[in-house]
Amino acid sequence: MVVLNEIKNKTSIDINYMITRLKKMLGTEKEEEEDIQNAMYEVMLIILDTINQTRIPNILYTTWLQMTVDYWFLNRYNEIFKNQEGEGTGESKTTSNSNSSVKTLQVGDTTVTFSEESGTIEINGVKYKVGTINFIDDAILEKYKKRLYKHRKMGW
Repeated sequence: MVVLNEIKNKTSIDINYMITRLKKMLGTEKEEEEDIQNAMYEVMLIILDTINQTRIPNILYTTWLQMTVDYWFLNRYNEIFKNQEGEGTGESKTTSNSNSSVKTLQVGDTTVTFSEESGTIEINGVKYKVGTINFIDDAILEKYKKRLYKHRKMGW
C-alpha cells in the first residue's frame, strides 16, 4: 500500500487502471498485484532519473506500461510465479531449461549468487546482455531512451 501511494504521488495517471491493464498483459492474478506495484515503482524511479522531473507526465503512460512489462520479464517474475504454482503439485521449483547456475554459496547468513551461463536473455526478440551490475536498468534505458529523452529536462 505504501508503494502504491508513492506511485500515485508521482503522477496523475490512473494507477488502478494501469495495474488492471498490466495484469491482463502479463496474465497474472490478484496475488501478484504487490509485485506488479513493485515493478511499476522501480520503473518509475528509472523514468524519473532519466527525465529529471519530479512527476511522470501523462504522455509517458504507454512507455511506462511497456517498460514495466519488459522489467517484469527481465526480472523473470513470470518464471517465479510458474514455479510457485507447481510447488503444490510436486513439480520441481527449478526449470529444466534454466541457463543459470550457482556461482557462490555462503552458509553463514545465507548468500546464494547465480551466474548466467549464456550471457544473454532474449525477450520479445530483443537480446539483452547480462552479467553487469545494472544490466536490467541499462537494457530498459537503451530500448526506451529515445522516448524518454524527448521529455528530459536538463539538470545542471
